[in-house]
Amino acid sequence: MRISSETIESILQQEDIEGLLNLGAPRDEYSFEAKEIAAELHAVNDPAAEEDVSRIVMGVWERAFGPFSYEDLEKRKPVLREVVKHILG
Repeated sequence: MRISSETIESILQQEDIEGLLNLGAPRDEYSFEAKEIAAELHAVNDPAAEEDVSRIVMGVWERAFGPFSYEDLEKRKPVLREVVKHILG
């Protein structure tokens, strides 16, 4: 699946999963995660299945901001699903 890291970064900024931008973090706060997600998505065949994109996004997020408790993950899931939905367009 081909989607640019810039597009993914824009999606991550819009959703601000961790609320860091709202707290004053720099606009590039999620650039590393966007690059990681884009790189992993490039290995996925088109059309990408929702479960593949979800697995990648959640995996990158867990590595970057986790580990999450079950409760912490449950709180993030709705926003992470929005990110996946935007990526799939």
